[in-house]
Amino acid sequence: MKYNTKHPQFTAFIDKINYEILNSINVINYFTINDDNKLGNQYMLLKIIKNSVTIRSKLTDNDYKYFLSILKKKNEETENYELAALMNDTINNFENVCNYVKPIRRNKPIKLDKKQNEE
Repeated sequence: MKYNTKHPQFTAFIDKINYEILNSINVINYFTINDDNKLGNQYMLLKIIKNSVTIRSKLTDNDYKYFLSILKKKNEETENYELAALMNDTINNFENVCNYVKPIRRNKPIKLDKKQNEE
């Protein structure tokens, strides 16, 4: 899916998502934290983006990667390199992070009556 990144509503939407991300995730000293904390930040980033975007449209995994690259470029232009690095790491580890975001389906065991088993 292609987006018109110059449209005023789209840029306002991008700014709103960046504001939500910066208020929710602490990206200060992102380059010095350990890998487990980075993975947690990537998880939170993808969760915030999925919650924000699903209100307006339904996207596939490839669309989320493309949207993350748009957000990354926007943050590089505004010289917010920590958030851009977080988005770059999320793009690179997208499959691993996506597995954490997807809900776990629990299969319930099927109970059979004893009478049916005896026949």
